[in-house]
Amino acid sequence: MIRHIDPEKDLARILKRVENPGRYVGGEFGVRINANATFRVGVCFPDLYEIGMSNQAIAALYGIVHRTDGATAERVFCPAPDFEAALQEAHIPLYGLEQGTPLFAFDLLTVTLSYELSATNVLLLLRSGGVPLFHRDRKEGDPIVLGGGPAFTNPVPLGDFFDGVFIGEAEEGFGNLLSELVSMKRRGARREDLLAKVRECPSIWYQGKKEKTKRAIFTNFSQTPSYTRWFPVPNLKITHDHGVVEIMRGCPNGCRFCHAGVFYRPFRMKIPALVEEEVAWEVERKGYREISLSSLSSGDYRGLSALVKHLNRRFKDRYVSFSLPSLHLETFGLELLSDISEVRKSGLTFAVETPNPLWQLSLNKRVEREKVKQVLLEARGKGWKLAKFYFMVGLPFHEPDREAEEILEFVYDVHRSTGIQMHLNVGTFVPKPHTPFQWAGQLTEEQALQNIVRIRKGVRNLPVKVGYQAPVLSVLEGLLSRGDERVGEVVFKAFQKGARFDAWEDRFQRAAWDEAMKEASWDVRAFIASSRPIDASLPWEGIDLGVSHAYLKREWERAMKQRESPPCDLSCENPCGVCTKNLRPVIHALEESSLPAYTAPHSFSPKRRIFHRYVLSYEKTGKAAYIPHLSLLRIFERSVQRAGLLPRFSEGFNPKPYIDFAQPLSIGFSGLKEIFSLELVKEIASGELVEGLNHNLPEGLRVNDAFHISYEETKKKPVSIMSCFGGGRYRMHLSQESKDIFLSCINKYTELHVMLEASFESDQSSNSQTSTSISISFDIPSGQQSLLKAFYNECLSIMDVEIERVHCLSVNGKDELFSFLFSEYNKFIQG
Repeated sequence: MIRHIDPEKDLARILKRVENPGRYVGGEFGVRINANATFRVGVCFPDLYEIGMSNQAIAALYGIVHRTDGATAERVFCPAPDFEAALQEAHIPLYGLEQGTPLFAFDLLTVTLSYELSATNVLLLLRSGGVPLFHRDRKEGDPIVLGGGPAFTNPVPLGDFFDGVFIGEAEEGFGNLLSELVSMKRRGARREDLLAKVRECPSIWYQGKKEKTKRAIFTNFSQTPSYTRWFPVPNLKITHDHGVVEIMRGCPNGCRFCHAGVFYRPFRMKIPALVEEEVAWEVERKGYREISLSSLSSGDYRGLSALVKHLNRRFKDRYVSFSLPSLHLETFGLELLSDISEVRKSGLTFAVETPNPLWQLSLNKRVEREKVKQVLLEARGKGWKLAKFYFMVGLPFHEPDREAEEILEFVYDVHRSTGIQMHLNVGTFVPKPHTPFQWAGQLTEEQALQNIVRIRKGVRNLPVKVGYQAPVLSVLEGLLSRGDERVGEVVFKAFQKGARFDAWEDRFQRAAWDEAMKEASWDVRAFIASSRPIDASLPWEGIDLGVSHAYLKREWERAMKQRESPPCDLSCENPCGVCTKNLRPVIHALEESSLPAYTAPHSFSPKRRIFHRYVLSYEKTGKAAYIPHLSLLRIFERSVQRAGLLPRFSEGFNPKPYIDFAQPLSIGFSGLKEIFSLELVKEIASGELVEGLNHNLPEGLRVNDAFHISYEETKKKPVSIMSCFGGGRYRMHLSQESKDIFLSCINKYTELHVMLEASFESDQSSNSQTSTSISISFDIPSGQQSLLKAFYNECLSIMDVEIERVHCLSVNGKDELFSFLFSEYNKFIQG
C-alpha cells in the first residue's frame, strides 16, 4: 500500500498533461513540516486549490495544528476532473501537499464546509483519497473524518459521511482537543478510543447524539494574534489573491436573512494595535501589497476611518492598498472610500437586497435610495464610473409579482440621477437554519427564473449588466441547508451519477441531480419550496448556536409586521440569548489620537533621480517548474517585499514594481539560467540582494548571480531584457528505448528536425549504446518556442521525457543572455 506520494517522481508524466499542475505539488513559501510529529492532520477544503487557499478557516486550522506539539498539518484540496481521472487510472490516492501523505494514512481529516454546494466534493475528496465514504464503514487504521464550518449548522443532511462535526469557531477548543488526541496516540490509543474522545467534546455533533451541541465561541478574538499568519503564501493566483486581516468577527446589524450574522455572534472588534501588527505581518512577512480589512460589516468597526488613515501613513512607501469587502450604506462615506483608494482605487458595492422601504423593514436592513444617489454623485465627481449592486428575489413578506418591477424602478431612477454604469447581481433567497427566516418558503426554480428574466429584459436599454446564479443551484442550496437525514442518500446518488463541483455552473451536472431527486421516495422539490410551521420540529434543533427560539420567533413576527429591531450593542435592547455574564460584544472605541505616532520615511525628489537596475540569473526547477509565468511574477514581487527591498514602482492607477523577465518558460519546463531584472530606489550589494531573495523564495526557485548598474532618469534607458532575448539552449532527457519513438515524432516537425539533426551528430551521450538514458541539446530561436512546446506535448503523450532550458541566448544567437547583458550594460554606462 502506498504510504507516500512524491508528485515530482510519481506523477511527473501526469502533471505535465493536466491543467494547472501547480495545484498539486506544494512547495510554497511558508510551508511548515513537523517531521517528528506523531499525529497527522489532513486539513481539507472541498474545492480547487485556488478556492481553498483563499479560505481563512482552513488557514486558521493549519496554524492551530502546527502550534500543537506533536501534530503536523497537510493541506488537501479537490482534484479537478482531469487530475481525478489521472489519479484513478494510475491507482494513486489523493494526498497532502506538504509531505505527500495519502488521505487514508492520516489520523484525522478536517473538512471545512463554507458553502452547502460543496457537498458532493466532500465525497470526491474521500473517495479520491481511499477513505470509506460512510462513517459506519470506517475501521481501525482509517482516519477520523471531522467536519466544520458555517455551512454545517445543520449537519444532519451529511451526517452519514462524518464521524463528527465541530460546531463553531475552531480557535476555541479545537487545539485543546487535538492536544489530547496527540497524547492518547502516543500512549497507544486505538481509533475507537480517539473517536470516543472526539465525541466527548461539547461542540462536536454526531449522528445519534442525544444532548444538544453547543457552538464554540472564540471569546478572546479581540486580543489574540490570528492563527492564519502561519499559512503558506500560494504559488498560484487564487480567488482572493491578497492579504487578509480580520478586524471584527460577527456583525451588530441583525439582518434577518443573514446566517453568518447569527453564527458569529456576538460581534467582537480586534484591538487597533493588533490590527496594525497583523497588517505588518501580511506586508513584511508574507509580501502582500493588497490587504483586505475583513469582517461581515467592516464599516461598523469603531474609528475605522482613523485606523485606515494611520495604516496608509505607515505603509505608503511600500504602495500598500487596503480594501473593505463589506460596507453598509449607513457607515459609508466618500472620505473613507478615498482613504482606502489612496494607492489603488477601490470598487463601489451596494448590497441593497430589496429597494422597497417597507420590505427593507422586514429584512431589518435599510438602504436609503437618496443616500445611494448622493454617494454615487460624489463618487462620480471623484472619478468613479462603475458601481455594483446586489439584489435578492424570493424574500419573505414581499409581493413576488412586484419584486422585479421594484428593482427595475430603482435601477432606472439611480441611473437617471447619477449616470453611473451599473453591474447588478441578482440572487435567489435561500432560507437558512438558525435565522428568523428559517421557517420561510423558497421560490421554485421556475419562479426565480421568471423574475430574473424580467429584470434582464427590463435593463436592455441601459448601460447595465446583470449577473445571476442559476436558480437550480439555489434550489440545491435550499435542500442542503434545511434538509433532514434523507438528503444524504440524494447527495450520494448524485455523486455516483457524476455530480461534483456543483457550485461551478460550467461543471454542474444537472442530470445527475435530477435523476437522484427523481429516484427518491419523497417529493424533494416540494420539500425544498415549502414553508415550515413555526412550532414544527426542525432537523437542526440538536445544534445550539446560542440564539434562542423565542428570539427567532419574535424576529419572524416583527418581520411580518415590517418592524425594525435595534442593532447589537453593549446596552442590549433586543436580547437574543447569546450574551452571558462572561460573553458580551467587544468594542474598542478608536480615535486617531489614541494610535501610536508613526512618521513615514522622509521622501524627497532630487532634481536628478537615480535608479538601480539589477540583472539576475535564477533557476526554476522541481516543483517551481509547474508555476505559470504570471504567478511567477507575483512570487518575485512578494519575495522582494519580504526581503525588505524598496523597488521602483510604475505610476498610475495600479502601481507595479519594475520587474522584467526574459521570454517565459512553458509550464513543466525547468530553467537553469533564467533571467530577470529588477529596479530599486536604493542601492544594495549584489550579493546581499541574492541572499535576501533566496531566503524569501519558495522551493525550486533560486537566484544564482546578479550584477547592477545605476543610471539617471533621462530619456535614454538601458535596454530591456526581452529586446536582447534571442532564444534558448534546451536539453531533453529520455530513455534509450524511447529514442526511436522520439525520432519518429520529430520527423513531423521539419524546422525542429533540422535543429536537432546537428545536435545528434555533436552530442556524444546520444550515441551511447550502454547508457540507459540520453540527453539531447539544441538551440531554439525565440520565434520557435511555441513549436517546441507542441512537439514536447506530443512526446509526452507516448513516452516519458524531461525538458529544461539550459540558458537563454542573446539576439546574436550565440552568447548567453546574462553575459551579453553584462556587456551591453557596461557599454551603456560608458556612454
